[in-house]
Amino acid sequence: MFRSEASPHWSTARIAALGVLMLLWFGGAYLIGEQHLLTNDRQSLFAPVAITAAVPVAAFLTAYGLWTPFRNFVLSQDLRTLTESDPISLDTELA
Repeated sequence: MFRSEASPHWSTARIAALGVLMLLWFGGAYLIGEQHLLTNDRQSLFAPVAITAAVPVAAFLTAYGLWTPFRNFVLSQDLRTLTESDPISLDTELA
């Protein structure tokens, strides 16, 4: 059988933090769906655009500014890898 060994990167605190983060993420998704925030009832596109565009950009910039490991990860990546919409086509272009 397989033997489970503790990983130095996944401590109990890190696993708990990831669990809390995922709970907040799914809770936010449930709230957005429950409140019908992505529907266009009032003929205004502000709420759907703000939720689907501005919130992820703000979250990225906040993480980039405040979380050093995330910033180091982003800076260590190739810009084409981060912005490529189809990673498989990137491999065929380089071949």
